[in-house]
Amino acid sequence: MRALSGRGLDLFRATVAGADDGVTIAGYLSVAEIGGLAEDGYTVTVQAVRETPPLEIAPPKVSAIAAQDVETFSVPAGYLPYSQIEGWISSMVRLSPAFCTRVQLPLTSVEGRPISALRIRAGDRAERDGVLLLGGAHARELINPDLLCHWMYHLTSAYRKDTDLTFGPVAYSNSTVRLLLDSLDIFIVPLVNPDGREFVMSADRMWRKNRSYNPGSDCRGVDVNRNYDFLFDSGIGTTAFPCDYQTYRGPQAFSEPETRNIRWLLDVFPHIIGMVDVHSFGEIIAYPWGDDDNQTTDPAMNFRVPHPDRGTPNDNLYREYMPAEDLDWYRRTAGLMRDAITRVRGSVYTVQQSVSPPLLYPVSASVDDYAYSRNFIDPAKRKVRSITIETSKPVPRGEELRGFQPVYEEARQVMVENGPALIEFCLSVLCPGRGAAAMRTTLDRHLPETGAVRAAYDHLMSLSPRVMEALAAEPDMRAGAAKALAQLADRSAHDHDPVLDEQAITDLTPVAAYLAQAVPEAQPALEALTALATQSVGSPISRALKS
Repeated sequence: MRALSGRGLDLFRATVAGADDGVTIAGYLSVAEIGGLAEDGYTVTVQAVRETPPLEIAPPKVSAIAAQDVETFSVPAGYLPYSQIEGWISSMVRLSPAFCTRVQLPLTSVEGRPISALRIRAGDRAERDGVLLLGGAHARELINPDLLCHWMYHLTSAYRKDTDLTFGPVAYSNSTVRLLLDSLDIFIVPLVNPDGREFVMSADRMWRKNRSYNPGSDCRGVDVNRNYDFLFDSGIGTTAFPCDYQTYRGPQAFSEPETRNIRWLLDVFPHIIGMVDVHSFGEIIAYPWGDDDNQTTDPAMNFRVPHPDRGTPNDNLYREYMPAEDLDWYRRTAGLMRDAITRVRGSVYTVQQSVSPPLLYPVSASVDDYAYSRNFIDPAKRKVRSITIETSKPVPRGEELRGFQPVYEEARQVMVENGPALIEFCLSVLCPGRGAAAMRTTLDRHLPETGAVRAAYDHLMSLSPRVMEALAAEPDMRAGAAKALAQLADRSAHDHDPVLDEQAITDLTPVAAYLAQAVPEAQPALEALTALATQSVGSPISRALKS
């Protein structure tokens, strides 16, 4: 797989399967690419692409309807063209001007199309963290911009109408909706690559790249998710050949206006600390790193240091460093997202590192690794924890187009089932003030790998969305939690192993008692951790957690 990924081929990673003499994978290849593989000893079987249903595109009248009735606009009869996605953002702003604003990104696409983000921010809380949601980087993955449009409509509608937020059988209370919008800054770029989407809808349904003109070549397009400044020159999972149909990385990092727009968002809004990039297909939830296996023990082995063996998973010669607390957060959050998806209609997404075989393969210059890497390069920047969702079910070989562009009735179901995953991600990013985030980092640093304390903590973290919902329903309890955690966090900021403060524990005790009643499943863990904290007042956290 490493050798194949280095050739820049358009391979469908969700189709990897074992075989008696190795592995097989489906792809969309040119005649020249097939010939090259055959010459190098690969067995290539050419399959006819099975007939697919006509592309369902929303009728133009939907845009006109949007001006009068955004409710009708929320359930179009097909995939939204670029103009209607822009119209959707306009409708959100027009309908909810108090908490929805358009952020016009600074650069138009190569073909001159403006690119917009919707910013959702309610309440009067000045200091808050941000979340960035992206879709449509790969042009043929039509489902994901529509998914984000549906999600932002239903989220803002629940806030505006003071109702619960439902995704099929899964419901979030209005207090949770208000907590998210009153506490977070949510930025949504539903369509990163508008030129590519328009080309898919009018000319080539398998097109993946943007529509850049490549100097010195008649071939057009750059893979915008291989154009970011993360190991750009390594060539891992990309190609420098402009005529490659899918994974040409461009002449240099950030050569494309679409990627410079995303960098601009992260630079101009430095409080963004969480990002989800939505792709298709395969039912996967993936977290960094994408270039090689993760490890948590050797900080010196990292992407800033040249290494000849980078990009080959499972060889143990090189592995990418990630702090243990980050890996724990990723696994916990991705698990919550997976479980939320399953509750809608039973779909079971796979949680794994981006590079993990057999479903995925090494890549470089992707947006998720770039966003996460910024803090490693410049610690003054806040850490952006990033996750990629690959929506839509795996499909039989020869039917890959159906994975990227399922019939619209199925697409609607995929949109619904992924809605709760985005809510869970936002809840995981959100804490009652930065104090909780700082304290969670401190606890992750000192918690033992096994034992009763670890089990109680992990169980409580698995219930964090319900805990946050309970706190949202009782503002006094939420304020008490924020005050106590802020005190502990202030100590954490100045001490790697802070001493448990008696006043903070006193303030947290009634909050824990309330949560034990509001979330009964959390009661044993809360009681155990409260007792441990009370008896450990005056001791360093590391000693308390190991007692």
